[in-house]
Amino acid sequence: MTLGLLQVFLPLVAILWLAFGRPLTGIDFALRVIAAAALLVASAAAGLWLALPRAIVLPLGLLLLVALLVALRALTRQNEPPAIGPIAWVGRGVTAVAAVVGLWFAGSAFAGRSPPAQPVDLGFPFMEGRYLVTAGGATALINPHLLSQDPANPEWRGQSYGVDLVRVDTLGFRTVDRVPFSLPEQPEAYRIFGTTVVAPCSGRVEQTENLLPDMPVPVRDTDYPLGNHVVLRCGALIILLSHLQQGSVTISPGTVVRKGDPLAKAGNSGDSAEPHLHIHAQRPAAPGQPLLSGEPVPIRLIGEYPVRNLHYDVR
Repeated sequence: MTLGLLQVFLPLVAILWLAFGRPLTGIDFALRVIAAAALLVASAAAGLWLALPRAIVLPLGLLLLVALLVALRALTRQNEPPAIGPIAWVGRGVTAVAAVVGLWFAGSAFAGRSPPAQPVDLGFPFMEGRYLVTAGGATALINPHLLSQDPANPEWRGQSYGVDLVRVDTLGFRTVDRVPFSLPEQPEAYRIFGTTVVAPCSGRVEQTENLLPDMPVPVRDTDYPLGNHVVLRCGALIILLSHLQQGSVTISPGTVVRKGDPLAKAGNSGDSAEPHLHIHAQRPAAPGQPLLSGEPVPIRLIGEYPVRNLHYDVR
């Protein structure tokens, strides 16, 4: 919830500062425009839009245009340059810092839109619906799974290019109540919960887990991080789909599946803050090593590299 507020509050403050801050010189005008635009773009590209739908960026963008016109009018109507005192210099410094921060976050988000290596093409793991990528991309800012590349924890590196998906409606709400900042405790209140998960590739089932409970939000089962899951062997790659609904896995190890075959239902088991599906590809782990210690491989889903805030509309 705090993150959801900040990614709206910071651009809004910068926009209001552009429109109504004083004194206003050419330098102030330029700094404020850069800060407001950079923070808004960073929020749109790198923000985690779960507490609020991302559509709120549109009215903020219109507000930025209005603020730009108001500030430009005030600048051009000044008869003489305003006095620049210590407080004004502090304001300039804060604005400059906000501009740098916004540019860095925006740059990091856009840098993460290109895969770090040749991706493997997979089918989408759901048959229908609208889905939001909440974690995905090539920088840790938009894909926290990249933190798994920490050499101190090599047993998790296979999920480094993982992707997390939630189901949303046409307005961008991921809960059935359509209430901003909603965080229902019941997993059933989330649109993705119970949605059928299908095989993203043809292969053989290597491993399954089916009996772990779905946790109330936001409780996490850190003892069994993957929760209920399916591990597929598709050619030379291992594909993991995790956080599945208890009792929903319909296949068993050794089963040969075809792309699009039903596997399970999305749930909230394991180390999951709320119902979602985690999917990633990796090379097989070395003999005797943990499952997720294999070399990570980027994925494309139905031809698109999944980065945070990308929407998939599957029909």
